[in-house]
Amino acid sequence: MRILIIGAGNAGRQLAAKLCDMSHAVVIVDRKPERLAAIEAQLDVMTVVGSGSSPVTLEKAELRKADLLIAVTNSDEVNILACICAHEAGVPNTVARIVDSALLHSPLFDYKRLGIDCLVSQNMEAAEDLFDILSNPGLLESVELLDGRVLIARIQVRTNSPLLRATLGDLGVAPVEATRAEGKAANGSAPPPASQGTEAYVSELIARVRFITAMRGESVYVPRGDTRFAVGDDVYVALQPNDLHRFLDWAYPDRQAFGKSIIAGGGGLGLDLSRRLETESVPAVLLERDAARAGECSDVLHKTLVLNGDASDKEMLDSAGVGPDTAFVAITGDEELNIISCMLAHKMGAAFTVALVSKPEYVPIIRTLGLLSRVVSPHLSMINAILHFVRGKHIRAAVCLHKAPGELLHVEVTSKHRWAGKPISRIKMPGDCLIATVLRGKEIHVPTGDLTIKAGDQLVIFALPADVGRVQSLFRN
Repeated sequence: MRILIIGAGNAGRQLAAKLCDMSHAVVIVDRKPERLAAIEAQLDVMTVVGSGSSPVTLEKAELRKADLLIAVTNSDEVNILACICAHEAGVPNTVARIVDSALLHSPLFDYKRLGIDCLVSQNMEAAEDLFDILSNPGLLESVELLDGRVLIARIQVRTNSPLLRATLGDLGVAPVEATRAEGKAANGSAPPPASQGTEAYVSELIARVRFITAMRGESVYVPRGDTRFAVGDDVYVALQPNDLHRFLDWAYPDRQAFGKSIIAGGGGLGLDLSRRLETESVPAVLLERDAARAGECSDVLHKTLVLNGDASDKEMLDSAGVGPDTAFVAITGDEELNIISCMLAHKMGAAFTVALVSKPEYVPIIRTLGLLSRVVSPHLSMINAILHFVRGKHIRAAVCLHKAPGELLHVEVTSKHRWAGKPISRIKMPGDCLIATVLRGKEIHVPTGDLTIKAGDQLVIFALPADVGRVQSLFRN
């Protein structure tokens, strides 16, 4: 597929790298020659200097040959106009990144009629991701799949976690029938709290959860029946949304809600997150060092305390109330400030710290040093939103995870596919791939070995980078 990217900033660069890894022909347009030179030195791409909203520049980039145009500059106007030009030129699919999230819901802006297939608001996507984390202590990452029927959740194993008590296979030794006989829920509703330590309760819960991948440091491994987790392991599981609280309560017996969320940065993302917290009446404080912007945020927010000050100032963090029951979120436009202020908040006792980091080269350093609870990549939501435009006919979508390498591929099994009619135990998966969940009709099935795959089933498959292409080839036709 030939893909034209408008914008060679961090977003465009990361996107180009991902698409090159997938063996697509990539063309990048940007006003700044130095940005394009840096990308050309790293990737096999074609570059064109100029404005992405200029028809002359787009003609130089051979717009009419493109199968997909993705506009990811910092200008909503440029992105929208580039997509309109692409639509008029007959480009099959267009995606525009937008900064002003109001465009998504305004009745004055019908982007579909303009020929734009997808608008991506990184701020709104990131704000929703952060809200989920702040609302569910212990949760480090969550991704919705299959129209919200399944969640992929990341947790970190702590010293008091029952995940340390036995191998993964031994955690579910009690028969599920015992749980049902006692009248405890096998349909997603939570059993009485007193049952949480019983073998029957654990067996029933584990039977509904699929452990799909884990990381120990920078090493990735696939959990098996004989796997023993260690303190600090990052674990990804697939589960239904109504099981999330049950699983977190079991995995973190002493978890408590954050008493307050402190947000450093009153830009678009900080304001969107504060608004989202207000809708659920979650106590929050917003720090903004620009006085004029702080005033604008104060006019919009009605339940959030807005303070004008620097998030790297200890006295300011004291005034905001940083302490053992607080979550500290640094999402300013200065990623060095985000990292430093999170380190300071952690030193002051904050229970949870998360920083917005745009430069991908910073992320492995932060992870290795264990400086923060979580790093937010502002561009990952955009990449996830557009990947379904570059897949095969029966590959509906793909999702990248924030920490673990690899992808989650949403595929459909046809009647002629080699897997149709076979139990999972007889399916030979490429490499270390595994089936994370199965949607049959409207019902979710946990992919145990004796489950037979049927035509029409929708599967979510986790594949490491080396195996993504092999899974794609299985479902391309």
